[in-house]
Amino acid sequence: MKNTSLLICLVTIAFSAGAQSPIMSDNPLKSHLDSAVGKAAMAYMANAGTVGLSIGVYRKGQQYIYNYGEGIKGSKKLIAPHQFFNLGSVAKTFAGTMLAEAVVEKES
Repeated sequence: MKNTSLLICLVTIAFSAGAQSPIMSDNPLKSHLDSAVGKAAMAYMANAGTVGLSIGVYRKGQQYIYNYGEGIKGSKKLIAPHQFFNLGSVAKTFAGTMLAEAVVEKES
């Protein structure tokens, strides 16, 4: 990714129906990046049935991970920082393309 200092990869995990309670998050909301990610995450989490979301950002050589919602439906536990996810077909294509670009650009 030439001249790009920001990469955001969204990975959704579980879905359920029903009303949502306040959304758990480990986002400290201390920087502009934290706020931008928080705004996007809250918009996504407002979709009916969304249970959890993790967002990874690699910017200027730094890695940031933000977690929202539950890792397991009904657990009342925030997604763990190093939790594994099953990726859907579109997510695998997106992640593979981004990794290939990073290798070509020697960013990995």
